[in-house]
Amino acid sequence: MKNEKILKEITLAEAVVQSSPHPFALLLSGFKEKKNIMGISWYTLASMKPGKMIFAVSQKNFTTSLIEKHSFVSLCIPLESIKDEAMQCCKSSGREINKIAEFKIELIECKDKSTFLVKESSVAWILKVCDKMSIGDHNLYIADIIGCYGNGSAKGIMAFEGYKRLDVL
Repeated sequence: MKNEKILKEITLAEAVVQSSPHPFALLLSGFKEKKNIMGISWYTLASMKPGKMIFAVSQKNFTTSLIEKHSFVSLCIPLESIKDEAMQCCKSSGREINKIAEFKIELIECKDKSTFLVKESSVAWILKVCDKMSIGDHNLYIADIIGCYGNGSAKGIMAFEGYKRLDVL
């Protein structure tokens, strides 16, 4: 057994760091003047036929109240060119500021006018929330994928990329 790494029990925060990076996205909720954007890492494709996505949002987040009022959201993988702005969306609440205006994130309206997309995205999905379940202090949302967009080339940013410290989680 030459220099084998032995699995040992670790904390959840350590597991997140060791399994990183994870895809990072911006979740856009609401509609018209009541839009919000937040950073999200807790999402995944759940089914191809039919297309389903799942994502988790804290029950305390402003986004949760917007999803309850308007079930369409978009999940956008931001480009490196807006990494700083995208990361700022994780550090403030949409209840207090208009993050889209404050961080100058350019949006484009979907052709069906159900929601908006972040213009500088590598991939974006339009989702219609169809179910939710409470998982502790978060809601797990199940959504139908009703549209997919991509630029065909660029790589999006990753969450927890390069994290070495656990106290940031």
